[in-house]
Amino acid sequence: MKPTVSMTILFTIMTLCLLLMFQVGGALLQAISMMLVLAAVAGMALLPKRYIFPAALSLILLYGFYLTGWSVFFASAPAQLTLISHHILFSLFTVSVWLFFASFKTLLAEHAALEKQVDELKKYEPSSMLLSISEFESRVELMLTGMKRRGESGYLLHIVLKPQVYATAALQKSMSGVILESIRAQYDMATINQDGSFSVFLQNTDETGVGIVKNRLDENRQKIMAAEEPPYDVYSSYMEEYDFHTSAAQLYRVRKEA
Repeated sequence: MKPTVSMTILFTIMTLCLLLMFQVGGALLQAISMMLVLAAVAGMALLPKRYIFPAALSLILLYGFYLTGWSVFFASAPAQLTLISHHILFSLFTVSVWLFFASFKTLLAEHAALEKQVDELKKYEPSSMLLSISEFESRVELMLTGMKRRGESGYLLHIVLKPQVYATAALQKSMSGVILESIRAQYDMATINQDGSFSVFLQNTDETGVGIVKNRLDENRQKIMAAEEPPYDVYSSYMEEYDFHTSAAQLYRVRKEA
């Protein structure tokens, strides 16, 4: 049964129990019931999910002890059948409130988890699983701050696909996998730009490290592509400035002059 359907049924049961409770007993019993109903609803709405059941059980037991004491020690108490009926209705109402808020808070938790998953997926391009441009830039800026503090250097690569006879989209997808296999998963990052080119950030490396990445790119590319010549050009720029946009501008100048 869907949570929304079960919650609707529980809400209906709660409403019926309330209507019947206020038809049983005198004004004093109804006033006590009103206070307990408000306490049950407010408490279970505010308490964390793991405390809802103990709170519901405590209310039912305490109210049962109270009604028992009232019946035994006070001659003016309502008839036992009235008190028993009232306690059964209150117990059914409280259990329904417990189940209702438990389901509601489960839905809230699932919704929060889904939102978190969506936020994580937004960090990646769905077709390639490379970082989105905005996520790539923000992570690079964050890494550059740490690199500046540690006195490390880095390189920015720009991989531009050559005009191809076969579909560019298929080539982009293949190259995305090649790039991910060629860089260090915990240190380097890559994204696909709006023009279909790729940007790769190599953290804490030098020209030798750049050469290793280029060789890996070609080796991994040859595993899935028949062409001898790589279908891309690679431009690299040493990040002299600890600023991503400045380094990116330098790289585009290098590409233009090549």
